[in-house]
Amino acid sequence: MMKKNRNIRPWFVSLGAFLWASDAFPRSKLTKEFSSTFIVFFDSVLSLIVTIPLFIRERTEILKFRWRDWLSLIVIAIGGHALATILFTKAFATATNYSIPILIQKLQPIIAILFAALLLKERLNERFWS
Repeated sequence: MMKKNRNIRPWFVSLGAFLWASDAFPRSKLTKEFSSTFIVFFDSVLSLIVTIPLFIRERTEILKFRWRDWLSLIVIAIGGHALATILFTKAFATATNYSIPILIQKLQPIIAILFAALLLKERLNERFWS
């Protein structure tokens, strides 16, 4: 059973990468009809619905969270996800050229890794590069 689960994991990563890479087109169309905040709220609700089974499966681990864990989760959810996604979506509503917001979005993982290495002194071991 464990081996079967490992074989499907790359497909989930690929699906996530595809969705992440292809969200600009519908997002740019939605900004003509809805506010950026509404689009991000709806996006977050859909993400929550999809991940509820994972929360249920891992509920014993979630129940072990301390206040610092919850605080980190809230800061990441509000600052790292919601605020950044609202600003990204707002860029589509105001931009005449969509390439800049898309480029910044695609560079986001590299920026996050650099900040983690520089500000938090995170070390990138050999396993990270493989």
